[in-house]
Amino acid sequence: MKQNTQHGFTLLELIITIVIVSLLLTATLPSFQRYSTRASVLDGRYKLIEVMQLQNHYFSKHASYTVDLVGDLQLAKLQSDKGDYRIVAAPCDRDIALCVKLSAVPMRESLTPLTLDSFGNASPENLW
Repeated sequence: MKQNTQHGFTLLELIITIVIVSLLLTATLPSFQRYSTRASVLDGRYKLIEVMQLQNHYFSKHASYTVDLVGDLQLAKLQSDKGDYRIVAAPCDRDIALCVKLSAVPMRESLTPLTLDSFGNASPENLW
């Protein structure tokens, strides 16, 4: 009697496995992308809040806000921790002594810009 000494998978088994893996990836990829975007937005919000706390501390000492985040606030890094947002400061509609508006500028097209001013107004509201 002859013994079968071949080991391995048949072509049909490999094709079925590839189809199943492809279906799983197709189902989970959009969910992963939403999670990744949400994590990036949270990172940008966190950095805005951190810089606004530094602005408030600066205001308590100088009775004015500043747009010089590196020099006056001594920030070593103007990007969020993940690097998806860059933080910039500008005066509100009023004088810089009265109000500062921080913006988180996205570094990827798929992300939304975020803003926070010294009065606590944040936009877009659905992301705060």
